[in-house]
Amino acid sequence: VQEGHLDLDETIDHYIAGYANTTITIRHLLDHQSGISHYSDCPGGYSGEWNAAESIEVVQGCAMCVTPPGAGTWYTTFGTTLLGAIIEAVGLDEYGQGFISLYNEWIKNPGNLTSLVPAFDNSDPNLAQGHDEDGDPDPGYWDDIGWKLPAGGFISNINDFAKFGVGVMEYTFLDSIHSNMMWVTQSSNGGANVQCD
Repeated sequence: VQEGHLDLDETIDHYIAGYANTTITIRHLLDHQSGISHYSDCPGGYSGEWNAAESIEVVQGCAMCVTPPGAGTWYTTFGTTLLGAIIEAVGLDEYGQGFISLYNEWIKNPGNLTSLVPAFDNSDPNLAQGHDEDGDPDPGYWDDIGWKLPAGGFISNINDFAKFGVGVMEYTFLDSIHSNMMWVTQSSNGGANVQCD
């Protein structure tokens, strides 16, 4: 958006196939107002490294559980992975780089975030341990989250996590104009038809 290659109010069919005549925009995906479902109304993730084409296919299996787009806010991991697929498509067209390469160039390297990496398995011995509802350790808690990479499929140590926050506040990743756009509350236009589990 900052460099003019994505338009917040352009419909997503402008950037990827499979969404002909949609009214979902980039802004809707960023605001969680696309209507695309979350886990319970989607076919599930997939195993292995994130893949933009596969992500698009998986998200197309999600129900449109809030309609029309823009009518209401409903958090969706799947809508965010779709946004990552759009970034991949535009990145390849405009920069010759996919999502992970752009992440490295625009986020990891400028922020000096050496430990912030995609999480494609649970083999890192330093992963924080999950706990069940009773507070007992649950060593099976961590799973492959790499499939949802753009929606949070990363791991990091606490130092890099803090440095990322500082980088956001100090405009390391985006200029001040576009950074401040992220903090503007987006209201929905109301009248949502909600059919979500």
